[in-house]
Amino acid sequence: MMLFQKIIKTKALALLALNVAALPVAMADTMPAAPTQAELQQRLLQALSGEYSNFHALTEQPTTVGDFPPIIQHGEPIILANGEQALLVKQGFLSSRASDASNSYYRRTLYVFVTPRNSNEIVQISYPLSASVSKQALTEPDALAELPRLPGCEIFWQYEPMANGHDSFNGYRSPDRCFFVDEKEIPVHLETIVHVTNNELQMTESLLDSNGEPLLEAEIGGTITLNPIRFFDMTVSFLPDGANKDDPAAWISVQPDGLIHDHGQRINLRTQKEQQILPYQIKIVRADSNQNLLQVRIYSLGLDTPLEDLTVELNDGVGVLHIDPLRVEIELRN
Repeated sequence: MMLFQKIIKTKALALLALNVAALPVAMADTMPAAPTQAELQQRLLQALSGEYSNFHALTEQPTTVGDFPPIIQHGEPIILANGEQALLVKQGFLSSRASDASNSYYRRTLYVFVTPRNSNEIVQISYPLSASVSKQALTEPDALAELPRLPGCEIFWQYEPMANGHDSFNGYRSPDRCFFVDEKEIPVHLETIVHVTNNELQMTESLLDSNGEPLLEAEIGGTITLNPIRFFDMTVSFLPDGANKDDPAAWISVQPDGLIHDHGQRINLRTQKEQQILPYQIKIVRADSNQNLLQVRIYSLGLDTPLEDLTVELNDGVGVLHIDPLRVEIELRN
């Protein structure tokens, strides 16, 4: 009996040792491979692409973000003549978004990304562009050789995976290398700290003197927070008091005022024929968790508390809301 128990115990210990020895191999088989530098560079470019604005941060977190006007930033990937991808970044005031002409942006910059050998950093080289430089011209051979660049003002990016499995990147521009001389022949150093995720771009820029101290007279500086923004067309009808809602002719066509987006701007409504302001406003708020959902809030003109706070689902980019006396159709712009 004792011998039998010893044999069983010996076998059990052997099986346990075998399982423990196999554990690292099993874990290695299930763990995803670390992304290559080329993959990380592609992910960074993708994270910086699309349209971003600081409007949501300005209205929802006014005390924690810099004193900036509402802006729009548009990042568009392009293919250079050597086959490499770069990013054409345009910045302008949000109010000018209705016009996509080159002169509606106050800044245009070409971002080119390189990965130095034996480095885990991605280096962003910036080329300021004038309005006369077209996207097509950037794809021509020797285009980069003809463009001015910002020497010493590269941003060095490092990858930082997030706990939720999403990507994030941290970028840094050193004031020791990036500086210019102002009209008074005084060196001005620029420090930039950037953090990018799939749904937010946060950038802090500081102008410093040669001792690394902030310049008190600096006109730029502070932290700007940008989030993805989408734009919509909106069709609205209004039912006057006492009218029969089952009669299509009773509904009045309404014209929304201003640019319609999902960063929470309250939209005034006016009748198309008489141009009379209605006592209602509509506000669209983005939902980070689901791109097909929108929070649509109906307000009485001048009041802070919404009359209705509804979730609208987009089907093929279109959402419909019927809540008397309003009928609203929201369509995502391409």
